[in-house]
Amino acid sequence: MQTGSTLRALLLPALLMMWLPLASALPATSQASEVSAPIPTMLRPSDLESLPPAKIWERGIPKILHFMWKDRDISPVHRPYAESWARCLDGQDWRMVLWTDEDLDNLVRTRGPKWFVPTWDAYSNVIQRVDTSRYVLLLVWGGLFADLDNECLAYPTLPTGTGNCHLYFADQPPHQVAQFQRYLAWIELVKDANEDLRARPIPAPVQNSLMISAADHPFWLNLLAMAVERGPVSNPWQGWFGVGTIGCGWNQVVPWTVGVDLCSSANFLYGAANDTTVCTVPNREWGHSSVDDKADPKIYVRHHGTHTWVSPLETHEKVLQYLLPVSFVVGLVAFIGYRLHSRKFKPKPARRIHR
Repeated sequence: MQTGSTLRALLLPALLMMWLPLASALPATSQASEVSAPIPTMLRPSDLESLPPAKIWERGIPKILHFMWKDRDISPVHRPYAESWARCLDGQDWRMVLWTDEDLDNLVRTRGPKWFVPTWDAYSNVIQRVDTSRYVLLLVWGGLFADLDNECLAYPTLPTGTGNCHLYFADQPPHQVAQFQRYLAWIELVKDANEDLRARPIPAPVQNSLMISAADHPFWLNLLAMAVERGPVSNPWQGWFGVGTIGCGWNQVVPWTVGVDLCSSANFLYGAANDTTVCTVPNREWGHSSVDDKADPKIYVRHHGTHTWVSPLETHEKVLQYLLPVSFVVGLVAFIGYRLHSRKFKPKPARRIHR
């Protein structure tokens, strides 16, 4: 009886831990989302094909603003931010384009590098496709990409003194300490392995929520090649064990393979090889200004950081990836303990006495 109680005490918490994260995600996925009417100024990607080439903004960068969402019904949370861009760019000949998941899949397969498609198909997280598709998008079309949680406060102007640049990232805010530490750890490994890179200055880490580029910039091919090198086709183990090369767990797989770590790493290597034409726009002016800065005419964009890429179900799937093997081990240990306990205390049959 005591053995059965011990077994239940071991297994029941493990089963509850496996079920509760998934159960808590179900209401969020089953609720009907509010549907808002499409913003009138939003073009479809097919419209870009039929229109004449877009006018140039600055430094060979076309006046195309790209947004992404799963479908054409932008969430009520993000609609005001999208409308802020329509106000900022009104009368300036900009084209605002909304790309859906279906549009982006078609773009990658038909206009992206053919050698990237197997990696695209192998991604297990939706956000991995969302991130890499934006790089393909800027490679093919160029323009300004902004996550839908970016609010436009004033008509944007690129920094002076960067006339040779045809691609810009927004740099990371100072509070992103964890990314900076991972970035430095990776650079140390790269510099140790390559003597030619040791004297290379270390550019600031960047983010991918706001990017500006001319079309056909070779940087994007370099970045996508690195995405293949870090991706699931080249590293089929990473979905379970994370990024072992720099000591990151599974929770850092997305930044490392497709996100901010990938962009920062590619920026370092591309600049080392090409006397870079990649620049950054100041974080305060292009993202993480305080609310009090709204009246400053030099503050163009405010990034609200709604973290839509962290879907509840995806988060819990990652939790389950750890809980399942842990629960298996717990169950196995409990089973072995039960068998040993049974053998040790199994009553011996009574000896028959012959007379």
